[in-house]
Amino acid sequence: MEDKNKQVQNENEEIVVDKGTFKWSDLWKFEDYWAIWLGVALMVIGLLIFMPNAPKDMDEKIAKANVVLQAEADRAPFKTVEWYQASSDKDKLKAKDEPLAKKITGYLARPGSWTDKPITSFIQTEEQAKAKSEKLSQNMKKPKKKLLWPWKMLKKPRLQQKQQDLKMML
Repeated sequence: MEDKNKQVQNENEEIVVDKGTFKWSDLWKFEDYWAIWLGVALMVIGLLIFMPNAPKDMDEKIAKANVVLQAEADRAPFKTVEWYQASSDKDKLKAKDEPLAKKITGYLARPGSWTDKPITSFIQTEEQAKAKSEKLSQNMKKPKKKLLWPWKMLKKPRLQQKQQDLKMML
């Protein structure tokens, strides 16, 4: 009998029990929640961009289409060609057709196609490498503006101020 109890205890020790608990810190610690937060952020950004920038004459076009839809619904018990045209005109009003949306789509769209073989990024003939090297060396020969680092930008006004103070003292 004791042998059977020991076997049952050994079997119970091998069982893994997962207790589902929730902590508020899980909302920013786990990748799954980060995906949700990023999705919500994208939606909010989209609302902030597109809600105030409605398509031109949107209200007029919708009102016109609704008048046609109501007139056609009263005229015939079935949907007429004019009803379908008005419905189509109403469906064509989309924020993605606005210039701002097209510009954003250009940045977020996937690349259209390869202009060259992708393998050439890794393997090139000597002539191809020389041509790229010459092109880059020509770009490097062009004069560039001198960059000022932030701390250098801060030091110049202080130095000038000190010089002015010294001149005033003399």
